[in-house]
Amino acid sequence: MKLGDFGIAKQAHAAETTQAHLRRGKYAYMSPEQIEKRAITSQSDQFELGVMLYELCFGERPYVGESPLIVLDRIRVAEPPDVSRLPEEVGEVQL
Repeated sequence: MKLGDFGIAKQAHAAETTQAHLRRGKYAYMSPEQIEKRAITSQSDQFELGVMLYELCFGERPYVGESPLIVLDRIRVAEPPDVSRLPEEVGEVQL
């Protein structure tokens, strides 16, 4: 059995001490809207899900950099990552 700590307790405590203009979350999963401090919508959730799916399929994140600021800038520009390495069978999956 494995036990994972996803920082939920820490986040619950941090919610009590929120500061203005403070970014919350993991930089690698933030949507362009969140980085630019625009309204977060369901499209932000779709972007973040896409980042996770990419990471699951390829074992790496689609937007990387030497520092968090570089990662944030690459996400802000949000060029679609190259998915040409996916096996053809993945493209055939239908919901």
